[in-house]
Amino acid sequence: MVEAAILSTTAHGVVLGILAATTIVAAIVTGRVFRPATNGLDLQIPRSLAALRAAVGSTDEERRRNRNNIYADFGFLASYTALFVAAGSLLARQGPEWATVLGVAAIVTGILTGILDVLEDLTILEELRPGADLARLYSRVRGFSIPKWMLAALTDLLLASFFAFVWCALLAIPAVAASAVSARMV
Repeated sequence: MVEAAILSTTAHGVVLGILAATTIVAAIVTGRVFRPATNGLDLQIPRSLAALRAAVGSTDEERRRNRNNIYADFGFLASYTALFVAAGSLLARQGPEWATVLGVAAIVTGILTGILDVLEDLTILEELRPGADLARLYSRVRGFSIPKWMLAALTDLLLASFFAFVWCALLAIPAVAASAVSARMV
């Protein structure tokens, strides 16, 4: 027995497009409107304890700007996690078994990416407290950030297969048309 889908494939695509637009807007707002005081990547993946100390900021104003950037990042990470889930589920419903497996894998890695990003952001907020033990937090933030970036890259790779599937389907249309035309000629 086949269950009916909650959304049609077209509606699913529209939801995916809306989520993609929301994610782009969230990225722009997070990066442009709520800019960190220093290099934001040094808060996530500091190269050294000294780099982390410099990234945290030495003034209350720098710490406030960094905190606002992290608060905005929660909106961005919710948006991209929803985008990963929507894209993975659309890929999973494309039909072939490989698409289902890749889609489900993209959903799982996308959700794990979002969870690690939340843990990373919470650690960064702890780093931004006056008197925080940065030596202890240095390893913890890297422990969340590095796997997060690896899972995000894996999720992107899994979802890239969706575009390969779509392009194969789009390329198949002219091939089928050419076959039909040549069949009529014979």
